[in-house]
Amino acid sequence: MSEINLKSRRYVPYHDQDGINILEGLDVLCKKYITKDMVVVEMGYHWGVSASLFSQYSKVVHTIDKAALETHLTNRIPNVIFHYGIFKHVLKKIHYMYPGGVDLVYIDGYHSYSAACTDIKLALPLIKETGYITGHDYYMNDVALAVKDEITIEPEIFPDTSWLIKKEDL
Repeated sequence: MSEINLKSRRYVPYHDQDGINILEGLDVLCKKYITKDMVVVEMGYHWGVSASLFSQYSKVVHTIDKAALETHLTNRIPNVIFHYGIFKHVLKKIHYMYPGGVDLVYIDGYHSYSAACTDIKLALPLIKETGYITGHDYYMNDVALAVKDEITIEPEIFPDTSWLIKKEDL
């Protein structure tokens, strides 16, 4: 697999809050918590940049999006599986594939309060007791409030505004 430019912006410049959404912050999360034997699920694919990075650290990455199509960034990476569809439906299929649960779910879908709450509720049953629930854009008030209301404990925050909580701490 080819190395990923960690200085690359995750999104177009006018959406990235003055540079905080570069991959260096997500790489910190990956180095600290993701290992080569882990199954990762990413809820929200956008351009596939995060999925590309997750693939460098994990066994397999299942990525889900209903508003994006798989890009050239991941269509040649053998351990990235792109699922086009609605989170609720695709997560059921992934749960069937991994009845014991997955190791980490990264939430980066719609960022409204209600959508973030729903995504957290959908993700939690899929995660192993020893796994992690995590996501992006904690700087957004609706996302931070949803995490606080649905999970109720303070998450670890990373330089790209990703957040993470170990499921067994819930």
